[in-house]
Amino acid sequence: MPDNLTSQSNLDTSPALLMALTLYSVAIYKRFSEVGDAAARQAAQAAGDWSLEYPLWMHDGKREFPKRELPHFGERSSIFAIAVQGAYLVWTQKQLGNPLPDSCILKACEEGWNFWKLIPEKEGDPAYAEQ
Repeated sequence: MPDNLTSQSNLDTSPALLMALTLYSVAIYKRFSEVGDAAARQAAQAAGDWSLEYPLWMHDGKREFPKRELPHFGERSSIFAIAVQGAYLVWTQKQLGNPLPDSCILKACEEGWNFWKLIPEKEGDPAYAEQ
């Protein structure tokens, strides 16, 4: 995955985009828990490859964010792709007990992790089991 998650893009000046990353990441963690680590990595790699083409936080001329198929998520926006990348790094580092690099993107996704962990466990649903 590219190392653009630790750079301070113009995302750090956009609270709305950071909140979107937080909220998207809650659903992303649920999906990661359903599909497993290999599939989560595949989705994050696809999002990372997309981010090498152009800055994903930039919208097109119609003020819309471009969309693309992401493995295990279907067609999603470029902002969702940023959230997948950040959530994957948080996902893996939390499982390993490692600290996160200082990044506005990772902080937003870590807040999503904290929200996801607050969801009450649903009996029989592995997506809500303790990680």
